[in-house]
Amino acid sequence: MKKPCNHEDDEIKCKVEEFRMNLKRRIEDSPQPFKKICREQIISLYTASPQITPFTPMFYEMKASLYNARNTSYPPASQSLKQLSGSDNDHLFFDGTFKSCPNSFYQLYSVHSVNNELSTPKLYILLPDKKGPTYISVFNSILNLCHVNDICLNPKYVTIDFEQAAINSIKLIFPNAIIKGCKFHFNKTNNNLEDWHHRLNNDLNNVVHPHFYILIRSVQNDHAYDSAILLRHLKTGALPLRKKLFVNRNARLNNLEERFKQKTLTLDEYLKKVMQLIAIQKY
Repeated sequence: MKKPCNHEDDEIKCKVEEFRMNLKRRIEDSPQPFKKICREQIISLYTASPQITPFTPMFYEMKASLYNARNTSYPPASQSLKQLSGSDNDHLFFDGTFKSCPNSFYQLYSVHSVNNELSTPKLYILLPDKKGPTYISVFNSILNLCHVNDICLNPKYVTIDFEQAAINSIKLIFPNAIIKGCKFHFNKTNNNLEDWHHRLNNDLNNVVHPHFYILIRSVQNDHAYDSAILLRHLKTGALPLRKKLFVNRNARLNNLEERFKQKTLTLDEYLKKVMQLIAIQKY
């Protein structure tokens, strides 16, 4: 004899499945801890449909599938070394940021290079301090990593801000490189380098010293985005539009450089005006 259709059971199954799907979606989209997300979803379900909550699975029953959902949502493994190999690595850009660095480290250091006029970060490094031996270790590690991957890294130019320990280390590890030690050069490059810190901080919701795993996810997202933009550029030649602010600032920088060349500005006057214009600061 055929069992009668139980619409109430069907509704419960649908609601529980909806709960599971919403929970997985949030796990994939949010860097928050699993238990926090699960608690919020249970509260939301109880508020809307309290009669369904007894039928929802316990956290430990879903734990494995939730971890799998988050892992599969990560961007593909980094291809930045291949991008570095295919870039114009005659000119490297080094820079550090403190705001987006987790408390357990001193700074997030990044290495940028140019692919067909488009600058993107290729390496991200968390540093414990800004001492000379640390920079030497980092630059040696970069060289070793490139060597293992058959990448010749012998830059003609290195752009870096005024940090003597880093400058001395670059002179030691890259003795043939000409150091352009001023953020002035960052602002003259025809690429989107000046937007990078701003974009990274925005992705972190401008949180100062974010949690380590939140930063890792943000860096993965950042690399995935840059890879997509680079792929589009290589296919179509399209470059991101530069903000009017940066276009105008570059024009003023060019004007200051021309005045300095014509000796209508002293070196001190020139540097002072450049520093005022680009508001040199650490992010």
